Amino acid sequence: MCIPHLKFYSNNFCNGSTGFYTALDITNITGSIYTWSGTNLTVNGTNNTAYATSTNQGNGAVTVSIYSPKSKTTIISKKNVCIGAPSQPYDISGFPNDGLQFPSNSYFNFIAWTQPYEQGANSCEWYVIGGTILSGQSTPQIDVLTDNATNGNNIAFVVGARFGNSCGWSPWLSRSGVVYDNGGGGGSTYSVYPNPVSTEVTVSVLESGAKNNDKDIDDCVIRTIRIFDKTGLCSTRKIT
Repeated sequence: MCIPHLKFYSNNFCNGSTGFYTALDITNITGSIYTWSGTNLTVNGTNNTAYATSTNQGNGAVTVSIYSPKSKTTIISKKNVCIGAPSQPYDISGFPNDGLQFPSNSYFNFIAWTQPYEQGANSCEWYVIGGTILSGQSTPQIDVLTDNATNGNNIAFVVGARFGNSCGWSPWLSRSGVVYDNGGGGGSTYSVYPNPVSTEVTVSVLESGAKNNDKDIDDCVIRTIRIFDKTGLCSTRKIT
């Protein structure tokens, strides 16, 4: 008997709604015994089909156990689902924890992450204090320009994100830090995906408006490239 694949046919799965499931990709099922169960769901099944009704907000699951008298074996398939509005984002790449410091008048890229089983989480909303969202609002990834801190003063810097679907919005995930006066120098920070990678990632820095053999461009510009791990610690520094 092959491992079944659970197919979910309902478009939305809000509180109190009912979804239809079927166990697909099964061979040698003659005489097989199906047992359906649910987590945060009431599941009623007959043979390879079942109806699931949500009972609680949050994470849920549909599970089917199939016993074959012929082979005397049992296989189990489970499908995680999101019931109602999405749960809180679990991470913001580029701002993994509170208390980080960001240079003034610099560019940063942030990515919000939701659980892989969050079905229909097709909207993302952001807010930023101490900076300006340049692009990406309504998507999981935004570009931000930090405000201009002067005279050695710090500016409160807050980035928040939440996901939404047809059932509603998740709670906000917010990170708090500061923008510091870096003497007027700017910079750019970007999140790289996927991270980690199995091979290599190449990051190229291109000058805006630069041309080959352009004598007006200073070939001796010193750039600092700093690579941070998930905790925000600098792990590599390269001067080019």
